[in-house]
Amino acid sequence: MEMVEDKRRKLLRRAGLFVGLVWAVLWTVFLAASSLSHGFGPITGEEVGSSVVLVLGVLFLWAGLAFLWKRQLVGGVLMVASGLLLLAGYYWFATGRVDLLGTMLVMLGMALPPLITGSLILLLEKRKPA
Repeated sequence: MEMVEDKRRKLLRRAGLFVGLVWAVLWTVFLAASSLSHGFGPITGEEVGSSVVLVLGVLFLWAGLAFLWKRQLVGGVLMVASGLLLLAGYYWFATGRVDLLGTMLVMLGMALPPLITGSLILLLEKRKPA
């Protein structure tokens, strides 16, 4: 019975890491594509602000994933916090600029993967056999 539980835990951990890794790669590619599409001309204040937020978000995401490999509890908390911050941050940014349906879809697309990843890892940590 313990062997089945161990296999299940490993599968859920890998699933959580996979979701987080795919999400990190997609946002890294988005960051690179966004940077290349703006070219090398003058940068306005609004572009600097959005670029800094995007770069910090991607770095925070990769840091959370790095912690997931060795310190699962810390990584899980970072991933859940990242998802919650994305929910709140995008809602604050998009209010009045984007319609409600568009805001909700983007919030789910941005925040759901780290929330799933972090929640899976935290659930596994909570149920870890003594």
